[in-house]
Amino acid sequence: MSILEALSKNLKLLSTDVFPEMVIVLSIAGPVFLLFLYFTHKTRDLVRKVRFTWYFQVLLIFLITLSIKPIFLSIGIINKVLVGKASLTLFLFTSAHVLNHAIILFLWEGAFVRKYEKSPPGILVGLLSVSLYLIAIYFVMSLVFNQPMTGLLVSSSIMAGVIGLAMQSSLSDLVAGVSISIERPFTIGDWIELDDGTLGEVTEINWRATHVLSWHNSLYVLPNARISNARVHNFNRPVPTYGHWFYVHIPSTVDPTLVRRVLLEGCIDSPKVLDDPPPIIRVSEASASYKYLIFIHFENYQGHFAGMDDLLMNIWVKCYKYGIVPSAVTSEMIIRRGIAEEIPEPSPEGLLRQVEIFKDLGEQHIKLVLSRLNVVSLKHGEKIVGQGDAGSSLYILSSGMVRIMIENDGSEAFEVAKLVTGQYFGEMSLLTNEPRSASVYAHTDCQFLEIKADAMRLIFDEDPSLMDMMAKIVSQRKLSNKELEESLSKEDLASKISKIAENILLKIKSTFTQNS
Repeated sequence: MSILEALSKNLKLLSTDVFPEMVIVLSIAGPVFLLFLYFTHKTRDLVRKVRFTWYFQVLLIFLITLSIKPIFLSIGIINKVLVGKASLTLFLFTSAHVLNHAIILFLWEGAFVRKYEKSPPGILVGLLSVSLYLIAIYFVMSLVFNQPMTGLLVSSSIMAGVIGLAMQSSLSDLVAGVSISIERPFTIGDWIELDDGTLGEVTEINWRATHVLSWHNSLYVLPNARISNARVHNFNRPVPTYGHWFYVHIPSTVDPTLVRRVLLEGCIDSPKVLDDPPPIIRVSEASASYKYLIFIHFENYQGHFAGMDDLLMNIWVKCYKYGIVPSAVTSEMIIRRGIAEEIPEPSPEGLLRQVEIFKDLGEQHIKLVLSRLNVVSLKHGEKIVGQGDAGSSLYILSSGMVRIMIENDGSEAFEVAKLVTGQYFGEMSLLTNEPRSASVYAHTDCQFLEIKADAMRLIFDEDPSLMDMMAKIVSQRKLSNKELEESLSKEDLASKISKIAENILLKIKSTFTQNS
């Protein structure tokens, strides 16, 4: 007997002998089952919050099964046999539903999420749910309606094997789709590149294929089986930030220290280059021209092209400002007449004039400060000053970037600001000898101009009135740091500044009078 003949015989038997009885049984069990589904749907949020309430659903199954038989028998219209079959049918279907609910609750939303820290793939949840209800249908046909299902299963299995062989490729894509859904090497919105050069943004993942939108705004439809066997480069994992490096060639006649400073300034001043992780500048090769590696990070992969455009333009401007001409090729021949032109660096006087307390000083006082300043160089990550430490010096950042960190009540330190070239810190410690109010770390390789209290003593000895001027400047800066967002009138603001200035002036006089 052929497969089609066996299926035809089984279907004919069901339609003539079983179908009338099935209609009566389902007309009894169906409405009750629908009411049970409605109840579980309304209480699903409660069961998720208080999971042990799931056991009340199990108890409800037995109560329904025990009560349906006497209720319908008391009516007297339906015989005892049909009511018993309806009761058993209802028990099997409600059991399948509650078991499926338990798997979703304890396995998919419980153990699976705890282990993989993500929700389960919908296709896997759906396949298991369908399998449970198919098993329930099998037992209903076998136990309730006494229909031998072995022959039907055998014939169905043979046909399923034939269909599976014909649909081998599609089934392979289905299995691969389930694997991708579980492992999740990428998700919708990720930018990926396959080992054959296919590159784009994932826009859809279904049971058969993954859709990838290319840079050309065209769509790749990739079978899941192909992706599961390919090497996938995910630009958004493990974090979306994208690290990128490139090289710049500079003539060997230019001081490498200056070049690194200029390139670092170009990275810091570029708004699309991230401060964390910090930019890194390294000398890579030395020959007719020096080869500098620039390693930076952008917010994401797709934005790094615009970021590179902005950065390269910024580097060109910085190089032009300092008279640096990048080499077109590494073997470029450089011909100069006479003595090579000295490349100007940022002058200490220019940096000093950027500090508010020094910008109005006369030339004589500026020279006194310059005669006593120190140049300090630190590497990335080194600590410059510590919160609560005693200090009596001011730092002006001449190259690089620093992080200002504050720790409250012994808790973990958190960042409050980043300072770049030309900015400064420590003026209160310099003038009043107060402890450091924050910790400062080198975020990149840095260079500082350090001004100590002995330099201030020289200018205060020559002109004591400078104490009053600096006290007012520092009080304005201190007030703006603490109460900038307060709505103060001009009179209140002037009054507060005056009071703070008086206190700071007393501290300045106390500090430099005691130590003089």
